[in-house]
Amino acid sequence: MIKIKFKKMQLMEDERTVKIIGEYKNEEMEIELSVLQVAKVFRCDKEVLKEQEKCGWGSGELEDKCEEIREIIKKFPNVKIGKNEINVRYTSVVNKSFDRDSEDMKNQVIRVFGEDLSGWENEGIMIRFPVELYKQDLQGKEFDFILKQDSIELRIK
Repeated sequence: MIKIKFKKMQLMEDERTVKIIGEYKNEEMEIELSVLQVAKVFRCDKEVLKEQEKCGWGSGELEDKCEEIREIIKKFPNVKIGKNEINVRYTSVVNKSFDRDSEDMKNQVIRVFGEDLSGWENEGIMIRFPVELYKQDLQGKEFDFILKQDSIELRIK
């Protein structure tokens, strides 16, 4: 099992996307996801999540309504952590190393995506995974993608 422990959360400039700095094997890892997904795993902004369940996807309008989770994000890691988790349904891997000008190539990362909600610009949960760790621990393996309040777990099947 790979467990990426969250060290820091912050809202990005669009205030709809959350940037998480996590750690795995002493490597700092960057994760991006929608505030809706963070609200869902923390079980807050319940009225917004009810709206999201009715339509089946996320949207900027729903993300704008997430106020409770914004406060939790600002206080993280000084928040109460429960046992809530989301088993993310779909996973994919994107290797941008063929594009020599990409930031991923310069930083030697592979993007691992987990998709639970669909949104407009920040669909899925994106982990920037260091290439060497990816090759060592994930390449060619099937895994479950679990979002928790304080971590992401990639459970090898």
